[in-house]
Amino acid sequence: MTKLVLTDGSGRWIDTDRRGGNSWVESFVWNGDGRRVSKVTGLESATEDLYLTQGGTYVLHRLPSKLCSSETAEIITEAEARAWIAKDGRPETEAERTDPAAALEIV
Repeated sequence: MTKLVLTDGSGRWIDTDRRGGNSWVESFVWNGDGRRVSKVTGLESATEDLYLTQGGTYVLHRLPSKLCSSETAEIITEAEARAWIAKDGRPETEAERTDPAAALEIV
């Protein structure tokens, strides 16, 4: 089990080992300079993952990067999650997929 603690001070967490139909890892593309960059952030290193909990809550996990000085895990709105998924180049329907067997729970 790998605990990802929310950085809202509540002490709540999700088990990220239960990845399945309810998580997204940012996608990468080759840019014009021959570098592999994130579709979401434009950075060369992986910096964000998105999780959807069994209760329908989206959690955005950010690793330290030029955009964020420390690791964070924060709850975001459905609209923000859909925008993230769209920016990553995935179909809108991916924001609606849920697999109860793989659902994450905020504990």
